[in-house]
Amino acid sequence: MPAPSPTTKADRARQGRAVAQTPDITRTLVPGSLEVYPVKEYGAMHMGVHRFCTLKMAATSAATPNS
Repeated sequence: MPAPSPTTKADRARQGRAVAQTPDITRTLVPGSLEVYPVKEYGAMHMGVHRFCTLKMAATSAATPNS
């Protein structure tokens, strides 16, 4: 049975960090999806859409031409 979906924002963030630290998974920013917003007295906040895949999937998709 699959693990239950994260229910809180903190749970989702924790799960995302765990995936990002897995050595056989890559994260690639989707071109054109980066958004940067100034935050007064802090600096900036950035958001973007990422594509996650295993290294095996990345090698397969790189070898397969786009249709």
